[in-house]
Parts: sequence; C-alpha cells; structure tokens
Amino acid sequence: MTEFADVYERFLIKAESYSFLELKVENREHVLKSYLFDAIARFQPFCDDIDLNDYDEDIECFNQTLDNTIIYILAENMALVWLKKQITREETLRNMLNEKDYSAFSPANLLNALNDAYKELNSECYSFMNDYSLSKLDTMKLFNEVFKR
Repeated sequence: MTEFADVYERFLIKAESYSFLELKVENREHVLKSYLFDAIARFQPFCDDIDLNDYDEDIECFNQTLDNTIIYILAENMALVWLKKQITREETLRNMLNEKDYSAFSPANLLNALNDAYKELNSECYSFMNDYSLSKLDTMKLFNEVFKR
C-alpha cells in the first residue's frame, strides 16, 4: 500500500510553494487530494497494469504499492495541475486590471512565463506517461494478436 502522503511529499518538493504550509492542515490536505485525483485522471489511461482508482479515501492510501516511477509521474501531473491553477489566478488578475496597470504590475510578464512552463511540463508529463505505457507493452502478444498466430 502506498499512502497519498508519499505522493504529496514528492509533489511539494517540486512545487516549492510555501503557501501550502500557510493553509490549515485540513485545507492543505483537501487541496493536495484534489490535485492527486486530477493527476490520477490524467495518468490512469496510460496504466493498463495498475488501477490508480483503487484506493481507500478514508485512510488515504492506494490499495497497491506504487513504484517510484508511478509516484514520480503522479507528482509531475500534480505539479501540472498546480501550475494550471497559478495561470488561472494570474489570468483572473489580468482581467481585473486594465492592460496598462497589469503591465506595470507584472514587468516580468509572469503570465507568459507561466504558460510557457505549463506547455513544457505538459509535454514532459505526456512523454513520461507514454514511455511508461510503452514500457509495459508486450510486443510479442501484440504481434500475435495482429497476425492471429
């Protein structure tokens, strides 16, 4: 069994966001769990060998032991979900301010940087997930099925 906290820990190292530490424990757990469930939804289609939806929400653990690769990919996808939330927050701010005020407020063009980071991380996540799914592919079985041997 793998605890949700194992995945959370890997994500928090990636996010390096101390704002999580400022939240009340129950709020922090709620946010992390929502990120984890979004990450599961993104990754599950690539996992033919393991059911990531097989977990016990009450004791906050998967009913299987996840290997380091799966934990890594889940944490990466959680980071992607977190980054998307940052972009949404920044877009909301931009919409609240006029263009001149926003430009003065954000000289580093934070929104463009966040969008670029999101695109890059999204591409990496899909690459990791594809590599994972292909590593579990039984090519001989596929060959036999295609050619009915």
